[in-house]
Formats: sequence, C-alpha cells, structure tokens
Amino acid sequence: METIRYGSDAPDAPDNFDEYFTFTNLFRFSRIAPPPFHAQGSFWTLGDFVVTAHRMGAVHAHRGPEQLATAPADHLTMMTLFDGTLVHEAEDRTVAHAGDVVLVDYARRFDYRTDGHAGATVSMPRALVESRRGPILRHGLLPATAETRLFAGFLQHLVAHLPDLAPESAVPVAVVVHRLMLAALGPDHALPAPGTARARAQAYLDAQPPGALDVVRMTAALGLSRSKLYRLFDGEGGVRAFDRRRRLRLLHMALIEEPRDTPLGVLGARFGFLDLSGLARQFRGQFGYSMSELRDHLSPVGRAAAVQPLDDFRRAFERLSQRTK
Repeated sequence: METIRYGSDAPDAPDNFDEYFTFTNLFRFSRIAPPPFHAQGSFWTLGDFVVTAHRMGAVHAHRGPEQLATAPADHLTMMTLFDGTLVHEAEDRTVAHAGDVVLVDYARRFDYRTDGHAGATVSMPRALVESRRGPILRHGLLPATAETRLFAGFLQHLVAHLPDLAPESAVPVAVVVHRLMLAALGPDHALPAPGTARARAQAYLDAQPPGALDVVRMTAALGLSRSKLYRLFDGEGGVRAFDRRRRLRLLHMALIEEPRDTPLGVLGARFGFLDLSGLARQFRGQFGYSMSELRDHLSPVGRAAAVQPLDDFRRAFERLSQRTK
C-alpha cells in the first residue's frame, strides 16, 4: 500500500518546524521549546479515511475564529497516543496519555499543546460518522472504555502493518476501521432505534421543507405532547434549536461547495433562513465567523508553498471536508 513519508527521525536531522507547518493552515502554531523542532511521520489513504502515524516535538497549536474562517474544514479525527501527553482545550481542558483516544472536530475551535509525543490518527468526512451515529457533540478526550482501548491498540498495530498491505486490502481494512471507530464513540452517539419517538421525530424533521417547522403540527402528527417533544431534544436545547443547527450545518457546506457569486440570501432561503441579518447572527454564533469570511478565505493566498510530500498530505485532508452526506 502506498506510504507517503515526511521528515526524519535521525538524531542529527535539521529543524523542520517551518517546513512541517506549511502543509496546513488549519492551526496557528508556535514553539514552546528551543530549536531544533522535529516532526516526522507517514500517511495512507484507505477509501474515505486518511490514516497517519507521526512523531513531533513540543508545540502549541491554536484553531480559533481566524483559522475557522480562513481554513474551513468539516471533518473529524480520532487520535491515539503511543507515548507522551497532549493537552486538548475546547469546552473543557483534558489531558491525553498513551492509549487514550481524542476526538477532534475541525468545525469547532480548540487548542492543543504537547511537549512531544508519538501517535496515530484516523480522519474522515463527518458524514461517515453522523450518518450512523447522529450529531457528534463530543470534542476532546473520550472516556477510557474497553472500546476506546481496543481502537487505540488496533490503530497502533494498523500503522505498523499498512506499508506491507496489498492495495486491494484497503477497502476491507477501511470497513474494520469504520466499525471499531463507531464502537469507540460509544452508545450515547447512536442514532435512535427505528420506531422510537426520537427516530420518528427526526424523520419528521427531515421530511419538512427547511424552515417550515411548526411545533403544533409536529406534535399532532407524532401524537406527542409539547413537553414530551421538548424532552426528546432536551440535550440539544429543544427541537427548534436542533433543527436550526442542522440547517446551519447544511448551509455551511453549501457555502463551501456553491459558486461564490450565489447570493447569501438565496442560499439562506434554501435552508429556511429568510431573515439575512438574523441568519448572520446565528451563523457567527454557531461557527465563530461570518458567511462572508468563510467565502473570502476558501482559497487562502499568501501562504508559503508546501513541499512534497506534505502537499499531498494537505490535499488529502482538504478532500475530507469536501465530501457530503
């Protein structure tokens, strides 16, 4: 199977901080230790997945409103450490150690800081997860369960053997990766069982024209009280909030994919947002940047040209966010 490698683990390898971090503008990086900085690793493409193995020195990576706007991305990454530690800060501050699994949502802001570690990641389009598990709410360290430990151990063995696998093994191996990843995410992410009130409610929302939600009609159609309907979506702030976030996410992807001269009002109306000023506030509140900022930076300029093979690495990750449900 094709392996693309970057960097060197030789003791006398030159500092490659500048070279390594030209491959991505997903973060703002800063050194937290004197030079030299060393980063080296390998990556593979398995169907819809990008799998990496890496070792890097001490660094602080920040993904805030500026990076969310200038480098929009909508994929997920699950990472495990082989050694060292990594501090992940989003809603909470968590510390990952060897054998832990961290879930990173690139559509949300976060920081990570490490004094140096080795690890592996598997990155995927959001749809590969949410189509089976529903909206992903976690962002950071996953609970230490038998499933996450199994996934971590599997990933460590996987990257050790991928260079020797035949290309035709990519698809069956990707199926195993997908199933273990879903198991590691845990039952709290599972889509509602068919026939349950929550499943019927979500199916009802999916069938409505965007922005046409009428709670009175919905409760009557489902045979539920308003209080029961609210409790079904209590964890998402209620049914209206759930539906609004769902439509904002679809609009976000349309802004990335549609021609830039498509009026924002036209796109907003397609997803049920008829008040452009209200939509602007909701969009910024959800993503941390405006629709115009997103559009203005879809093809960032002024960035140092990446070098092979890191340029291949960057393109592989960009493709993850271009895949839709």
